[in-house]
Amino acid sequence: MRFIFSAVITLGIVLGCASPRPLPTASGFPEVTIAAPKTTVAEALVDRGVTNQWSVKKSDSFQIVLARRDTSTKAVLLLGSGRDPYPEVRLTLTLVERDGETRVVARMAWASNPDSPHESVVEIGAGRPIYIDVQKSLSEVKAQLEGHSAIVNGSAIKQ
Repeated sequence: MRFIFSAVITLGIVLGCASPRPLPTASGFPEVTIAAPKTTVAEALVDRGVTNQWSVKKSDSFQIVLARRDTSTKAVLLLGSGRDPYPEVRLTLTLVERDGETRVVARMAWASNPDSPHESVVEIGAGRPIYIDVQKSLSEVKAQLEGHSAIVNGSAIKQ
């Protein structure tokens, strides 16, 4: 009986510490290459973000940073502070244009006490479930700009 208990505890620790699998992209993070100029892609990404209640925190020729407050109980308990109970989730989109195509790579982070001297940023590592939704959204933008249906996890996304 003691052996079974020890085996279950050991298995739980090993599985709990296992790293999630990154996405099957060059970077391991959500990314797409869109056959469109960078300005067109950037406008479509900002439009999608604003439509989904994100605000533009920063925008330059190579990056767009979208942000919104996370008011979920889990975020408040894990990342909130006495100064500011609601952390900010940030989506950083890096755009690189080459040969008439634009490569977009996305990364995410949580910021506690955003825009203050006490700001603390925690990057969300590759392979986390939230990145599947980001990849789906990027694929939808690609399909919209290229004029066809996106395929995500074997399913067509109709426009």
